[in-house]
Amino acid sequence: FATISPTDAALTFLGTDSIDDASNVVGEEVCDGVGYAIDDDGLDDAESVLTWDIETGAVLTGPTALAIAGGTIENVVEADTLAACTLLTIVQVYIDLETSWHIASVDRATGLVTPLVEIDYSDGLVELTGLATDSAGVTYLFADFTTNDAVVAVADLSAGTHTPFQLMDGVRDLYGDNFTHGIDFDAVD
Repeated sequence: FATISPTDAALTFLGTDSIDDASNVVGEEVCDGVGYAIDDDGLDDAESVLTWDIETGAVLTGPTALAIAGGTIENVVEADTLAACTLLTIVQVYIDLETSWHIASVDRATGLVTPLVEIDYSDGLVELTGLATDSAGVTYLFADFTTNDAVVAVADLSAGTHTPFQLMDGVRDLYGDNFTHGIDFDAVD
């Protein structure tokens, strides 16, 4: 883990041994002074969750394997927290011979994943890339489409739904394709 200066992009690494415990981190979040990380295939090839010290980078708890009742976790992407520090992730699950993607909550202590919103993986959606909740409590889901467009949808965690994906005009990477990764909101915005 590291901090990045907002003025000159200088990296300051936190600790020297935490990378061994978090070598495949696909999402990290800080809430109330505690760091949370979602690790894809890092714990004996199992997706996991861990907490870490935001000052030293030391792993505080975990990694703890992610699990879902009645199924298996296939993939995991991103991390986000709600105001009460409920940890969210985007997860692909295999249940009853069906594979599906969901926004899900994660119990940091047990690794139990609870699906909240099934993601409509159609209409050209090729990659789920981000999850971020603003200070008003609105959770946004970011993705890429086959048309190289970056898109966003608003998730209603209570209702278990999301809006149709909308184009994020003007988002381009160095090669001309749209993309989004590592998205978050300032706590006061």
